[in-house]
Amino acid sequence: MILLLCFLTALFTIIAFLSPGTSSTHNPLWQYTMTEFTFLVQYRVIFLVLYGLLALIFTRSLVKNGRHFIDRYLTALLHVLAAAFVGCFGAFVLLLCIAWVELNIFSIILSLNPNLTGVTVDKTAIIHALQAVDAAPEIIDSTSEQRKIVTAIAIATAGKTSFYGKTILPNIPTSFVIPVQTPKSSVLLIDNTLIITAINPHDLSVISPIIGFLFVKQYFPDREIKIYPTVAIIGEKEYQVFRTKDLEVKIKQIDDETTHLEAISSSISATIETDKNAIVTRQNDLQDVYDQRDKLYRGCQKAKGNCQSILDEWDSPIKKADDAITAAKQKLVDDEAQQEITTYYQPIFANLHIIASNLKDNLPHELGIFTPTKSIRIALFSKNSHTLADYFETLTHEYLHYSSYVSPTAHFTDSFFEEGLTEYFARAAIQKTLDTSTNLGYPVYVKIITQISKRISDVDLADIYFTKDEEKLELKLNQAYGDNFYGNNEVLFQTLQYATDPQEVLKAANLLMKHLGGAPLTKKDLQSTSSTLN
Repeated sequence: MILLLCFLTALFTIIAFLSPGTSSTHNPLWQYTMTEFTFLVQYRVIFLVLYGLLALIFTRSLVKNGRHFIDRYLTALLHVLAAAFVGCFGAFVLLLCIAWVELNIFSIILSLNPNLTGVTVDKTAIIHALQAVDAAPEIIDSTSEQRKIVTAIAIATAGKTSFYGKTILPNIPTSFVIPVQTPKSSVLLIDNTLIITAINPHDLSVISPIIGFLFVKQYFPDREIKIYPTVAIIGEKEYQVFRTKDLEVKIKQIDDETTHLEAISSSISATIETDKNAIVTRQNDLQDVYDQRDKLYRGCQKAKGNCQSILDEWDSPIKKADDAITAAKQKLVDDEAQQEITTYYQPIFANLHIIASNLKDNLPHELGIFTPTKSIRIALFSKNSHTLADYFETLTHEYLHYSSYVSPTAHFTDSFFEEGLTEYFARAAIQKTLDTSTNLGYPVYVKIITQISKRISDVDLADIYFTKDEEKLELKLNQAYGDNFYGNNEVLFQTLQYATDPQEVLKAANLLMKHLGGAPLTKKDLQSTSSTLN
């Protein structure tokens, strides 16, 4: 019985090491139970056979009691199931003991000689190691408590994806671990796992060019990605200086867009008049067709000929003229709808210049700055639990700006598509490399681009983005959503770039979502949220 119990305990322990990890934020015993249960269900046939064989073997030990074989087998089966139950939870205790021993061993070794743990602490060596690989590193945040460095190293060694590494190790209280003499580095590398022990702006800026490249390259493996920009981390004072200068640029853009909108309004007004004249002309043409047909028909009746054939011959010209009227009326309806949108947003743009001084408090979380041709600056204000996840998302966003930069003259007319596509791909890259969902910058832009991606493939969007091919962008949008879709909705894209009132943002966004066939957005969709590394 003891041998059976040891075997089953070892079996459940191995399952915990082999099973994929789940979130470590929940009760570890519950997570362990569900992990074992899921594994057993997945391989239920094997386990049923195994339990049956174990019960059969154990039956032989009961042969001396003289009971019938079936009775002895059922008794043995109950013993096996009881041993499995005890072994399952015994394995959980064993896992905790193994984790405790492992953490303390790592703590001692790390204090004596970090190299024995396989940890690289020299930043130059870390950079060379990262440059030598194609895969983006896993990143572990141990900035909240220095003693968690040992846990981070153990997780990196065990594997962040295993249940043991993701759930058991993080749940060992650090108070049970021997205090460690922490390495004098804020960045550690073990295998291809990067451990951030402290938020050190200098160290982050040194490794960021390589990290940004790997994040983008892993998401776009078949695309040429530029290497490497310079990355600098700036504080709040320098960031505010940038925002002030950026505000001046945006005010000029608002003035330019206001002038452009006025020109569009005048053009649409002229077009509407042309539409109305065209309808009158088409109606006169139809009347002329009817007059000619009726004249021939009356002549035929006087001559007492076959007059029905005349009516039949004129059916096609009448239908053609009638269709021309219908098309002209529809064009008038479309142009009047466009005029209504333009008329609504024209005073809004006119007032934006007056309220532009508030823009710096309402713009999306633009914590990164790309300055052509190869300079990236990222604002870093705090050192809370959200800092690292948001930092790497911002880094990826700005690296995409850098890698997709073509020339001063090659760019999208509307920054909506530059920022929207950049953030859309940055979030996807972070999700793929760090398994972390982010929602920091441009939440509305991303939701609209996500809706567009349902009809225009990511491959086409990436081609458009990296070449800044606005002609192809307009063509794809018009093909997906109807003729002149881009032109008819340009004012809405522009409005989203500059509007500060949530109601105006929501109105413009929902008009676009309606035209794109998407569900309406709510105020909650306008909000940015911070993220943490998984």
